[in-house]
Amino acid sequence: MKPEMRVNEQIESETVRLIIEDEGFNEVVQLSVANRAAVNRGLDLVQINTADVPVCKVMDFSRYVYEQKMEEKKRAKQQRATAIKTKEIHLSIDIGENDCKVKQGQIRKFLDQGMQVRVMLRLTGRAKGNQDMINRARDKVELFIQNIPGKFAFVQSVQLHSDTFSVVIASRGDKEA
Repeated sequence: MKPEMRVNEQIESETVRLIIEDEGFNEVVQLSVANRAAVNRGLDLVQINTADVPVCKVMDFSRYVYEQKMEEKKRAKQQRATAIKTKEIHLSIDIGENDCKVKQGQIRKFLDQGMQVRVMLRLTGRAKGNQDMINRARDKVELFIQNIPGKFAFVQSVQLHSDTFSVVIASRGDKEA
C-alpha cells in the first residue's frame, strides 16, 4: 500500500477526477458526488495521486491491500529462489587424505548445483599463537582448494579472520573476484 493513499473521508480536496473502471467513467466531479458513487456501489473511494485535481478510483480497498501484500510475498519468494546459496565445508588442521577427497567431492556436487562454497579451517588452542601452525593451516587450505576437481572461480581468496581461514568459491558461471 502506498503511504500517500487516502480513503473515503481522508480525502480533503473539494473536486476530484473520478475513475470507475467498470463503467469507463472518468470525469472531474465534486467530492460528495464521488463519495456517493462509491457508497452506492458498496466500495471505497481511494485517492491514487495528489495532483491539482486528485485522481480517485472507486474500488474495494481491502481487496487492493490484500492483492498488494500477495504480490509482495510473491516477489520476495522469487527473490529467495534466485538468490545464490552458500554452503560451508569445515576442515581441521589434521584432516586425513581420504576425508579431504570426500569433502572435495561434496564441494564439486555443490558447485555443479550452482551454489557457492565457503571452505573454513578454524585454528584452535596453541595453533592460534604459533606462526608455524598458522602457515601450515594456510597451506592446507590452499592445497585442499587446488585438488578440487573441475573448474571454479574464487569469489573470495584465502583470508584469515581472527582464528579462521576461509575461502569462497563458485562455479565458473557465477561472479569472479
